[in-house]
Amino acid sequence: MLITNQKAVLRAVRTAGKDGIMSYIAKRKNRVLRIAEEKKDEYIKMGYTITNDKGEKVADPAITTLEGANAEIERLRKENAELAAKLAKSNSEAKQEEAEKTEEADSTPRRKTPKATAGKE
Repeated sequence: MLITNQKAVLRAVRTAGKDGIMSYIAKRKNRVLRIAEEKKDEYIKMGYTITNDKGEKVADPAITTLEGANAEIERLRKENAELAAKLAKSNSEAKQEEAEKTEEADSTPRRKTPKATAGKE
């Protein structure tokens, strides 16, 4: 439902919740929509600001501009590179520890076990 003016928004807010169904108002630029509660995440991803029936902001849009999207992409690339470096370091340390353990196991003297002398007297 597309609401284009302030009076219509107020009327929608006043009538909301009377039927027992929870709904939100999604706003982006000059577009105001009444949406069901389960559609909230979908509209956030599309760049809408979500408010409840009292006009309180429930959620901000995920990304609002192209610059914001590019900044988020760059931030995620840096975070990915840092995590990849941590993972590589952790893997190399684990391999080094494993190599040290096998080296220690090879260098420890083994106790010889006596052979069974069953039947010999």
